[in-house]
Amino acid sequence: MELKNLSIAILLFSLIGTANAQIFRMPDAAAQTLYNAWRTKSRTKAKSAAVKSAVEKLFSVRPRVMKFKGCSKREEGDFECIYEDAKNDVTVAMLIENTGRTYIVKSLSFSSES
Repeated sequence: MELKNLSIAILLFSLIGTANAQIFRMPDAAAQTLYNAWRTKSRTKAKSAAVKSAVEKLFSVRPRVMKFKGCSKREEGDFECIYEDAKNDVTVAMLIENTGRTYIVKSLSFSSES
């Protein structure tokens, strides 16, 4: 019986990944979680919504107030979610992928009109 419980625990851990893992049912939920974590300087929360490289890239710049412009589906099947700081002409584009059980930010890029 103990072996069966251990097997169930291992299976659940492998499906969830870590105790901090979250399931995002929509791409905008992952994007908004990452953005809010950046604004509140919570890398732990950010890692629940994005891969390490995306977290590091976003946290390498100073947090700023940005407006969420929405998400759109790309031809490749993933999503792109946009945040904009119109005052400073800066845009953050987040590439969101559906892993089959959750959405996660796989990469992000910054752009500026200046």
